[in-house]
Amino acid sequence: MTTKFESANYYQFSTSINTLLATGLYSAARITIYDDESGSVVHRSDNGVILENKEIIHLKKQDPYIDTNTNQTVDPYIQLVFTDSNLYILLDGATQLWYKLDGIPFAHRTF
Repeated sequence: MTTKFESANYYQFSTSINTLLATGLYSAARITIYDDESGSVVHRSDNGVILENKEIIHLKKQDPYIDTNTNQTVDPYIQLVFTDSNLYILLDGATQLWYKLDGIPFAHRTF
């Protein structure tokens, strides 16, 4: 099941990551971003990175604000930082991206 990226879902997005990590079963969360709700077309970023099973290093939500230099409203966005790239997802209502989260299991080691 996929979930749409939109401002109203940010709390759910953040909470889902925290819930995955709080189980103690996962060392990190990873995400696959899709162009369609059915999750059949994996999204490719503007710089050509395929956004499939990307480990999330950092996420940030920027609420809308007025740019003091231009006096224009800057749309809200989510910034996702991965191990090999980053992505800004506009939350302007026009963005049509969906995501699916899962955990990266701990690699158990014996010494």
